[in-house]
Amino acid sequence: MATTTANSDLAHLPLDSQEGMDYLEWMNLALAFAQENRLVIMAQVQEVLSQYFSDLSFEKPINAHHNYAALENHFNRDLVVYRKGSIRVAMGELGIIPGAMGMHSYIVRGHGQAKALHSCSHGAGRILSRKGALKAYSPEQVMKELSQRKVILGKRKQGIILSAYIPYVTMILANFLQLTLIKERGKKTHLSSLILVQN
Repeated sequence: MATTTANSDLAHLPLDSQEGMDYLEWMNLALAFAQENRLVIMAQVQEVLSQYFSDLSFEKPINAHHNYAALENHFNRDLVVYRKGSIRVAMGELGIIPGAMGMHSYIVRGHGQAKALHSCSHGAGRILSRKGALKAYSPEQVMKELSQRKVILGKRKQGIILSAYIPYVTMILANFLQLTLIKERGKKTHLSSLILVQN
């Protein structure tokens, strides 16, 4: 059974209960499944690309879960860290900060920011809320803008507005730099999308 605290928004399952242990076990199974699923998709994409570009090389995949809980030790205490919209970037650990469709994404390396529990945001931020974006833009407007950014869309257009927010990248990167270092490849610090695979 879930228990509550003085704050009704903090209902939880105690980890020393059967329900709490079961939840943690099933969540870890879901994380493992998600990671394996990404690896399978990536292997298939690499196989297809290699058929057309013989000189391609692939680096080690970066695994970055978000929206999950983990048992970790911080400040000499065992804690349950819930990362909602954020990822783990411990010292030297690589992470990904994705932009919206057609925008730049960043590969970052954590530099051990203990006060942030070795975490940083999973995304570059949104200029509008989900509700605000749906009111402000039509699918046709968004598709035209994405076309100008050379983003090629498939048949499925559902949710296109929510996937194409223009992020506050330059503003938010200043905050990211307190938590991570942008991993440089030569002098290039960001990635540009060539192919987008969604859902």
